[in-house]
Amino acid sequence: MRVHPASDLDEIYALEGFAYKKKRSQVQRTIEALDYAEIYLAHRVKFPDINKLMEEIDRFLD
Repeated sequence: MRVHPASDLDEIYALEGFAYKKKRSQVQRTIEALDYAEIYLAHRVKFPDINKLMEEIDRFLD
């Protein structure tokens, strides 16, 4: 629900000296950088919005 998600990603990538582009290799790199198990097990209790996302994913997968 971000207003400008591509701009948000570009700002995040810029922190590490990269530019965000919607190339397959860059999208794949972003996906691989996300550790779903870590987010699911450790961070959902710390961040209510992440918990909401995880609950939606759980409902979808049931």
